[in-house]
Amino acid sequence: MDPMSPATVALVTAPHTGQGWSDWETPLVQKALELEGITAQIVPWQKAADWSSYRVVVMRSPWDLYEDIHRFKAWLQQIEGVTTTFNPSTVLRWNLDKRYLKELASAGIPVVPTSYVACGEAPRFPQEEFVVKPVTSGGALDTARYQPHENDRAGHHVESLHQRGQTAMIQPYLADVDRSGERALVFFNNRFSHAIRKEAVLRRGDAANVMRPVSEVHPDPKPYEPTSEELSLAKSALALVPNSKELLYARVDLANSSTGAPVIMELELTDPVLFLALSNGATQRFAKAIIQRLEQRQLTDASAINALRQNRLPPVSTCV
Repeated sequence: MDPMSPATVALVTAPHTGQGWSDWETPLVQKALELEGITAQIVPWQKAADWSSYRVVVMRSPWDLYEDIHRFKAWLQQIEGVTTTFNPSTVLRWNLDKRYLKELASAGIPVVPTSYVACGEAPRFPQEEFVVKPVTSGGALDTARYQPHENDRAGHHVESLHQRGQTAMIQPYLADVDRSGERALVFFNNRFSHAIRKEAVLRRGDAANVMRPVSEVHPDPKPYEPTSEELSLAKSALALVPNSKELLYARVDLANSSTGAPVIMELELTDPVLFLALSNGATQRFAKAIIQRLEQRQLTDASAINALRQNRLPPVSTCV
């Protein structure tokens, strides 16, 4: 097959991951697509590629985007005019700013209580253990956990975020995470696929400005059966995402509040680890979800799907 055929699906990654961030999921998705007869290519987002040569561009692991978010957004604007992205670019832009939590809370969705400290504003820290993070980050980068007597250290953290033009977020640390862990519910095409539970990520005394390896961002993940309350909460939150019906993939991260009820920690709609190896058939379900989007959006009709599988394009109509 010609990997540069216009029928190709691009699976977007980073030029390099490093720091223990090996992306082993995307090659599995590529193989699953090709077993379905769909040509797929793994492409770093910073590569000088002809993005118009791809029928669809699926975000997978562009994990270095947080090092130059403005460049990533400019790239996104460049490609959205020549191809179709999944998730949609409107979703990606919305999800890259964690102030979406304010929107969810305003709509009645239980989220981790959050205050926002814009550049130039002075932070007010709670009298309990708390977390400071930027509104745009991934992999727990620039995120740290503080005790009430560490206000000076936390203040320096906020100041460093402001110096880089970032609004800071302050949240109470959910103590139940140390006992019950975090849960992540994964959806493909708005259908629940599988879930995992993992141990607490943030440890007391850890520095904020470090890129944690994936084993520390997702410590000891195990398959998990979500409760009906957790499933309902995740679906309600996803329904409020702009252009939510076009979501190809989503990961909803939950934890228990001080009352024991689940709350939204984050919606991972840009570049989430999907824990495909922890659920039988998850990789195949994701691949089939991509193909379903090709069909549903009428990027191809039945003859074009066959053309994809035969590496040829359907005839161009001469009707006007």
